[in-house]
Amino acid sequence: MTRKKRLEENENLFDDKNQNNESAKSIIEYDSITYCLPCSKVILETWKGWPHRKAVPMLPNLDGNECEKCGSSQSLSGHKITWLNCHHEFNTGLPDYWLLEIEGK
Repeated sequence: MTRKKRLEENENLFDDKNQNNESAKSIIEYDSITYCLPCSKVILETWKGWPHRKAVPMLPNLDGNECEKCGSSQSLSGHKITWLNCHHEFNTGLPDYWLLEIEGK
């Protein structure tokens, strides 16, 4: 393989890495969506189930630092929402159901 050919291949790899970095940035931006804290608390406290059987609830976003539903400016980062596997006494290893919880609440 000639030196010129190797340089061209390296440039193509560099372009692919840049595209992957852009994809990663968009994922990070998606994860850092802020939701309305008061509305999210109510929704998350009442939801339980299997995600593929019962739809995961939609949480209201903060648009312009204000909730469209209730007008609150209190925010909740998407990073603070976690899954909790709930098991009963005689389970088979799989969770009986899942809950969504806010970390540190």
